[in-house]
Amino acid sequence: MEKDEKERECKRNVYLQKRKAQGLITIEQVAEWAQQYSLEIQRTIRYIGMKIIDENESVEKAHAILKIWGDALQTITSPKPSPPPTLKLWWLYRWNRFKQSTDKWGLLQWYLVILGIIASIFFSNLYQERIMKRDRLNRMFYQYVIKDENLKKEYLKLDPMM
Repeated sequence: MEKDEKERECKRNVYLQKRKAQGLITIEQVAEWAQQYSLEIQRTIRYIGMKIIDENESVEKAHAILKIWGDALQTITSPKPSPPPTLKLWWLYRWNRFKQSTDKWGLLQWYLVILGIIASIFFSNLYQERIMKRDRLNRMFYQYVIKDENLKKEYLKLDPMM
């Protein structure tokens, strides 16, 4: 009985020495080789190391494996912030949403396009008519006011900017 107890104690001491060499006995030991991680992640690394790393594993390999775990945990717990949105991305997002909503419209979409074309033709026609009217008025003004010297002098007195 005493022999079994001494043997268990000896095995326990060997196990603790190997774990101490790996730096997994206390959180302070983990903090020595994994100081880039927060206390919570160091605690989790220690737990993972005690559970999955064999005590006969080399120190360098154990630290490398646990640092991979630490990096993964750090990425999960504090992800990198996304870049600030740009105007182009916002317009692209709004355009895609608009396209998705209009896909359901079907014929209404074509109706709106045709209505827009007709409206643009109508308004361009009105615009052209106004421009032509203005052009006729300018020609009449030029013929009757600017060509006549007396009227031109009177006009220049009234409008000194010309």
